[in-house]
Amino acid sequence: MLSTLAVDRKRIADIDSKILEIGDDCAELLFEKESVQRLDDYNYPILTVPNEIVSEIFELLVPPYPVCPPQAGPFSPALLSHICSRWRQIALATPRLWRAIALSFSHGSKSTASRRQVELAEAWLRRSGCCPLSLEIHRDAFRELQRKNNGGHGQKIYTLIATHMDRWEYLRVSSSVIGRQVFRCSMPLLRSLALDGGRESPATAFADAPLLRSLSIRNNRFSYLWPPITLPWLQFTSLALDTSVLRSFAPMLKEFQNLTFFELTISNHGDLSDRDHIRLARLESLTLKDKRLPVIDSWREPHRILQHLVTPALQRLVVSTSIITRWRSDSAISALISFIKASACNLEELCITVTGNDIHLCDVERDLPVYRRAFPAIPKISLQTCTSTGEH
Repeated sequence: MLSTLAVDRKRIADIDSKILEIGDDCAELLFEKESVQRLDDYNYPILTVPNEIVSEIFELLVPPYPVCPPQAGPFSPALLSHICSRWRQIALATPRLWRAIALSFSHGSKSTASRRQVELAEAWLRRSGCCPLSLEIHRDAFRELQRKNNGGHGQKIYTLIATHMDRWEYLRVSSSVIGRQVFRCSMPLLRSLALDGGRESPATAFADAPLLRSLSIRNNRFSYLWPPITLPWLQFTSLALDTSVLRSFAPMLKEFQNLTFFELTISNHGDLSDRDHIRLARLESLTLKDKRLPVIDSWREPHRILQHLVTPALQRLVVSTSIITRWRSDSAISALISFIKASACNLEELCITVTGNDIHLCDVERDLPVYRRAFPAIPKISLQTCTSTGEH
């Protein structure tokens, strides 16, 4: 009996000893837990920035409006919505991220791809809230949308964009489709229109767009654009024309009586006749570029285009080196003198644009003093370096 009690007492002592050891271990673990638990209270610095500022940062990460961002990948607002839940909430709650939309289809897109484009347009239009819109609907997109086997998505996209036409501000479309009814409706915010390609049947469009001032046309088959398209010509103050044949455009140019800015990118002046004198009474800035294509016989004397323009209000003339260097300096000077005299304009600036790797840069720099001596009345004659010769 006594021996049994002794064993129990010893066992109790051992248990108490282990309890003390465990207690010490628990205390250490509790202390460590308290030390590590501060991670729960840690906020990453970027997550402490107010939502309004994060939203403004997001807007700097996409192309500046009205340029349309890609649908996915770098510079797409969709990428910002895939980082974390908070950023997704902020991105989806920032309408200005989604206000520029480009729809494009690869050739032969399947119905599922067409449906995906319609779904994307629906989502972006919804997220853009009440913001004015910049829309690009490429020619390949219209071809695919019009295919009979695309599941009816063509009509869906027309209906969808028509629902938001009161928000259109910048629009790029194929001129082959502007005969549709949707382009004859009221567009109270539309400011800028870009047309690609040509058409062969008459169309009247954009007549009810009171703010429309800027027009850009890119067309290698320009004979198909006149006279089938009727636009509110007198409204336009800015025109950028990129074409390979100017002859067919001459009648239309005469309609632009309120132009103040004109940029012409061309590879062939198209043998304009001596009767084609185009008077642009309010034009203040004229830019001449070419496509850097092989020299065409009728374009070996690019100054001939100046013989057909009368611009009494012209203040600034910009010419690319690829045009200047096709003239001998004396021919260029003679052409410019004749142009200025015929227009009776007080030119304030003559600017020759060059690209960073232009092989003719040295030639133009050498001739620059010649131009300054020939035109002492022009206050500013300069070279301007640019990174590309793209569209204005």
